[in-house]
Amino acid sequence: MSRPGRSTVKAGRHDGQPPREAYQAKFKMAVLANEWGPIEKARQLAAALEGEAPQVLLDLSADEMASCEDLATALECWFGRMEPAVGLRQRLAARYRKPGEKLSVLAG
Repeated sequence: MSRPGRSTVKAGRHDGQPPREAYQAKFKMAVLANEWGPIEKARQLAAALEGEAPQVLLDLSADEMASCEDLATALECWFGRMEPAVGLRQRLAARYRKPGEKLSVLAG
């Protein structure tokens, strides 16, 4: 939806790969700035998919494709929840065994 005198904020392209959190934040900004409703939000997210990510759409019903939440869930199921490698390395480097902590708890 374009309004006179107002620029359109674009969410950019997304291939489903990390860092998904950064893309989600950018997409939320576009949703707010453009005042997209639920159906337009789902359309914009689907249109932003590239690479292997559009394959997710093949497994969704028409109702699921009209839901941004269902689409986001399908993307997470398809690509899995992944943290960027840098974040994992930082967490691992900062982790140590606390006094009295069992090794199985540390490994978990």
